[in-house]
Amino acid sequence: IGVRLALGGTASRIVREIVRETLRPVSIGTAFGWMAVFIVFIHVLPGRPLNGVAFFGVPFVLVVVAALASWVPAWRAARIDPMAALRDE
Repeated sequence: IGVRLALGGTASRIVREIVRETLRPVSIGTAFGWMAVFIVFIHVLPGRPLNGVAFFGVPFVLVVVAALASWVPAWRAARIDPMAALRDE
């Protein structure tokens, strides 16, 4: 992050890039997991209604937690002076 800031990147853009890079595999994993659960559900419990809270709420919470877990450290690191960060490296 310090190198990106030293090369002229803005803090908001760098934080956005880091969150996007983190959410890409989380979203793909959530989609595959959601599809697997749906396939198992329709074969194990055919004709029964879906539990919307569990079926949609859990993946939503997973993505929100992943977004916060990547945004908070990136935001904190982007506030640091780039030269101080590069000096420590």
